[in-house]
Amino acid sequence: MTSYTARFEDRTYFGHSLIQKTINENNYNPFPGFGEKGKAVRLNGEDEIKSKDLFQINQFNLVASDRIALNRTLLDARKKACRE
Repeated sequence: MTSYTARFEDRTYFGHSLIQKTINENNYNPFPGFGEKGKAVRLNGEDEIKSKDLFQINQFNLVASDRIALNRTLLDARKKACRE
């Protein structure tokens, strides 16, 4: 199976590589419940392949980041004494 980045490596899009276009385009599309209360996001299929390939370029999971809502609920990690 060809990796996501290899498929677009040598192609250009109006003078820019498709890899660069993929990295810079806004794919923010939060899924309900993803990342809620700090839970891990699990990807599958094409998203998993794309995620692994883009991780090598950015060193963070761009695909999962685009799936997590900005206004999600997080657990309170403070010590009990600090919460009171």
